[in-house]
Amino acid sequence: MVSVLVKPLTAVVSVSARGVTAAGSISVSCTAESTVSRESAGLLWRHILSALVLLAAIGLLIEHFISHTPITDQLEKPEISVQISEGIVDIACETKLRNSTCNLYIGDSPELYSSKNCVIHVEFDELKQALQAVGTREVSCDYTVKTDPHSRSPRSDRKEIPGESLSVLSLENMVTR
Repeated sequence: MVSVLVKPLTAVVSVSARGVTAAGSISVSCTAESTVSRESAGLLWRHILSALVLLAAIGLLIEHFISHTPITDQLEKPEISVQISEGIVDIACETKLRNSTCNLYIGDSPELYSSKNCVIHVEFDELKQALQAVGTREVSCDYTVKTDPHSRSPRSDRKEIPGESLSVLSLENMVTR
């Protein structure tokens, strides 16, 4: 309920929002109960329109913050996929959210790579060295969202890097590092 003071009378204007549509518009209704002079009617309607615009803006802001504010417990575990092609390894950390930054892990090591588009391109030899240093062939990922960069999703399931050329991960290589 919005009260509008129109000199010398006060008009009571009732404005209600019925909900935000998928297109982002707000359905509103407005009624005014007052006996005002013809000169004041134009001013009254300007106040009513201002109240409607303000209500619509508040509704859009609320909808925006509700839809863009993640709750850490609700961040889903991403899926990870690996493709090797012509000396490049593409590791995709697949999420349902936009505006996320994905992080790649090798084994239990700390974060190795980050990517804002959640596809990490690594040269095969560089990844091979990193895998050898940690002594594993498994990678995983997680992500953060732009609105809350300090909260992280759960880590994806581990994915083994395919390819026989990685079989050089021998006990000898792991001991010498």
